[in-house]
Amino acid sequence: MAALAHDRFAALLSDAPASMTVRQVATALSISEHVVRRLLTTSELEGVKVGREWRVLRTDLLSYLEQRSNRSVDAR
Repeated sequence: MAALAHDRFAALLSDAPASMTVRQVATALSISEHVVRRLLTTSELEGVKVGREWRVLRTDLLSYLEQRSNRSVDAR
């Protein structure tokens, strides 16, 4: 099950750059930039602040998606 989720999320992010902006993450996940910033400031999603802008590594976003997927499965 975990491998299937990993493959699905990896395919989703296959065209994403190695380092993503808040806007790119929001677009990839179909959520608002505000939600992405909240995830970053609460450390739910790992990121690095470069000056005033956040950057998210594609690998960190993949890890976040896998963790969220596991939580959803565990809650059932």
